[in-house]
Amino acid sequence: MDTPNPRSYIGPVARRSANAGTLIGGLDGPPYVEPTELRRVYRRLVEVATREAPRPELDAGYRLTWGRADESGWLDLAAKPGAFAVIGRHDRADLVLAGNEEVSLRHLLATAYVLPRADRGRADVALRLLDLRATLPILLDDGTARRSIVATGPLCVRLGSYVLAAFPIHEGNLEVAGTMQLDPSGPPPSVVHAASLPPKRTSRAWSTSNISVLPDSSMISQIIERAEVQPPVGARVTLERDGRGTTVALSEAELANGVLIGRAEKCLDQGLRALLTGRVSRVHLLLLADPLHANGRVIAYDLCTTNGTRRGGELFRSTTLDDAGAELLLGSRRDGVTLRWRRTTAAAPEGASP
Repeated sequence: MDTPNPRSYIGPVARRSANAGTLIGGLDGPPYVEPTELRRVYRRLVEVATREAPRPELDAGYRLTWGRADESGWLDLAAKPGAFAVIGRHDRADLVLAGNEEVSLRHLLATAYVLPRADRGRADVALRLLDLRATLPILLDDGTARRSIVATGPLCVRLGSYVLAAFPIHEGNLEVAGTMQLDPSGPPPSVVHAASLPPKRTSRAWSTSNISVLPDSSMISQIIERAEVQPPVGARVTLERDGRGTTVALSEAELANGVLIGRAEKCLDQGLRALLTGRVSRVHLLLLADPLHANGRVIAYDLCTTNGTRRGGELFRSTTLDDAGAELLLGSRRDGVTLRWRRTTAAAPEGASP
């Protein structure tokens, strides 16, 4: 089932040439927002976030805010399967960062999900920011560069010259600043730890912020060379056009970290890209396993593409792929490309023996 666009507010924004190529920076490191400017923008984003209460029907999720100079805006992201927001410079992105040419057209995928607590108390909500093999990393509150993270609690990161702040929504209420935060006017400090996969439960103390750092963007599958010992195949993806077709096997680990389909070099190849037409966006589709689903169900996300993705003739933003098989059309009806999906093995339950 399709997911509607997130609800948002956008203030004045910088104007740039529409969807121009991404500027690759030099060797001096990513653009950096100075601490004093970070604090100033963050205070403004707190004010932006609290102007309007979340909709009553939005029980759990995150309010994403962004700003730089005089730009600002917010977007509500529901913690529901298939709900997402694309963050980038493309004018069709859900959260458009138009003023920095080093931000990729489709830079991050944001999803939110309800996270059970280890102590069986009230459930928490988590925000996942998944790097779409962009050049520019995000910077945490301590200045460290990261690619993909899962956060619980309030979050503040920098992306190029932009500040992104995210605030959890619990039962319709915003969690803006923690009571344990020494300086409520500044960005929330976070406890950071490494993780191989998104967490399935949390023990976060309320009014604190935790960040799980996931594997970097190299784990999003641009697979040129495979290991000699192949992991178990989780699914097969076939692209077909004009009587030609290519099939690629994907492991469960690849699906857990995300597989990009599109014309760009950073997307999965092995013969797939040769079948794609100009009607398919450079970064068109993401295949990603649901981190909380027992059997690792996979969701296909259309990354705010120009010509869209269809299932059964209908455009969608996201759709759950049936294990028994699914057929999607990438691009236009006239000269699009057919994608066929089929699960080959069921994901093993957590803790099961290999």
